[in-house]
Amino acid sequence: MGNMKILVVEDDPTLRESLKDIIELEGYQTLIAENGLRGLQFYKEFKPDLVISDIQMPKMDGLKMLEEIRKENTEAIVIIVTAHGSEEYAMRALRLGANNYLKKPFTTEELVFLLRKYDALVENRTIGHEILGMIVRKELTMVFDNRIDLIPKIVDHLVQETANLFGEQERLSVRVGLFELLVNAVE
Repeated sequence: MGNMKILVVEDDPTLRESLKDIIELEGYQTLIAENGLRGLQFYKEFKPDLVISDIQMPKMDGLKMLEEIRKENTEAIVIIVTAHGSEEYAMRALRLGANNYLKKPFTTEELVFLLRKYDALVENRTIGHEILGMIVRKELTMVFDNRIDLIPKIVDHLVQETANLFGEQERLSVRVGLFELLVNAVE
């Protein structure tokens, strides 16, 4: 427990400091930013596992920052903090790929519960990547008739089998390449 790196993005200095204190008491490495622009910059340098961010902030709001983070990384865990009565912001945040949201005023217990939940997730994910990294060779034999209509499904399956080895862009190239290769082989 406690290897998780956390970035707090909050423009209210009092809340920012209290969040930092709670998180550090739990033993996590913490970095704070006072607006979305700084938050994004720190995100790129610090590469946190978890981001806790307010929505309404100067220079760049939490939703815009969330959008930018999602372009960089689909795996980062993002918790959005919403003020009372801004449920529509919470919904928009979830649609933009936030993992969760905390409604102000929230208790220390609520925050700590989320931290521990995501810490376990990050821990498992890291171990998962390590184990996948140990695979040196994987063999798969498929037998299929000359049915071109099946090829997209077959390509999906093969890309799924190797998903951990490629980034999103590479995955697209692999998918296109495999598709052409199989279609040519069948024809």
